[in-house]
Amino acid sequence: MSSILEKLLLIFTIVFGLLFYSWTENILALLIALDRIIFSFACLAIAKSKGIEGGYFWGWFLGILGLIVVCVMPSKKTKRVIVENSTKSDKYDELEKLNNLKTKGIITEEEFEEEKKKILQK
Repeated sequence: MSSILEKLLLIFTIVFGLLFYSWTENILALLIALDRIIFSFACLAIAKSKGIEGGYFWGWFLGILGLIVVCVMPSKKTKRVIVENSTKSDKYDELEKLNNLKTKGIITEEEFEEEKKKILQK
């Protein structure tokens, strides 16, 4: 969905820049259109490398400020690694608690093995 919007914005920017240039015969209109295109694609490339959607729009609407915003945004790829590591430690914590219950005699060996299988299959 966003790639269609990105293409439409690119077409709009080019057409708007050319039309405005033909009406005013001002080179500034072309520079503004080029500015939007350059910052849009720079933000898009950085955002994709970080796993963030919508980088094109940051560049198109804010220009260099959008580029700064996208550069400062945290990467979504590193969050996945953190979540995976925390789930592994959660499994080990659950197994340790389960082992403590077994050693105290609260649960039987069979119950321990069943719960252990459930935890390891998560």
